[in-house]
Amino acid sequence: MKFSFCLLLSLLCLSYQQAPSYFPKENQIIVLTDNTFKDAEDSFDFIFVLFYALWSERSLELIDQFEKNINALIEEYPQIAFAKVDAIYNKEYYNKYETSGYPSMILVSKGKQIGSFTGSITLNELIPWLDDRALPAVIAIDSMKRYLKYYNKIEEVPLFVYFGYDFNEFKSIEKIAIEHIKEFTFVNVKDKALIAQLNEKENTIKLYKKYDESEVTLKGPLTYEKLLSFTNTYAHPIIMNYSSQTKEYIFDKNHSSLLFLVNNENKLTEMISKVSKTTREKIQTVVVNVSDSNAKTF
Repeated sequence: MKFSFCLLLSLLCLSYQQAPSYFPKENQIIVLTDNTFKDAEDSFDFIFVLFYALWSERSLELIDQFEKNINALIEEYPQIAFAKVDAIYNKEYYNKYETSGYPSMILVSKGKQIGSFTGSITLNELIPWLDDRALPAVIAIDSMKRYLKYYNKIEEVPLFVYFGYDFNEFKSIEKIAIEHIKEFTFVNVKDKALIAQLNEKENTIKLYKKYDESEVTLKGPLTYEKLLSFTNTYAHPIIMNYSSQTKEYIFDKNHSSLLFLVNNENKLTEMISKVSKTTREKIQTVVVNVSDSNAKTF
């Protein structure tokens, strides 16, 4: 009998240790306390948290904004937990992080503070702020709406789309994405139905851009070496104008550069384009307008 009781007690303890943390919610916003904050940090990649005081008028205003926009935020950022903490009664994590009175809003990841947000909890203000801090190197796409959000931005930023779900291919793409995180957007569509809806083939990566070819496809198997060559060959313009923004890429990358020194580059564009298309895999063509002030640094 004693053995059975001890066994039962051990099983209960084991079950308690393995049980997932429970985080209560109010209007879809997770309610954290000093006792649950650490569990939340261990459970989520990111936490956007509002530290508030009920006597603060601004706190109440932000809570109201939070509740109005929470569903859209959850849909937009499945990797982020959106939470609030009554900092009058729960001061441990309020004091641990860099906060500035009531209310304070911060983004944390695994115990590290990523940033402090001082605006209003509106989609126009919060989404651009979170995009700069909480997006993974390769963004998961699970709906046509989410796909179009990034596709419609190719006028601003070239877009790499990986259609597939092979682990090794994904890790290779992720490595390339981390290396180019400030230059391009990388997304992953792995849902078979969505891939079919987009009329694409699995285990391919497609580059969309506003210059040169509007789209280029690389078929699998996708290795890091193939992806690196593909990125270096097609992600930048065939003809790159020399400027303070492009000179780092031109001289720091491991490739040769063919430089045309001209006063009026438009007259030679057609000829240069023909030459460059045949040399793009080995030589980056650069046009330097000698009348431009940037040419003085060349």
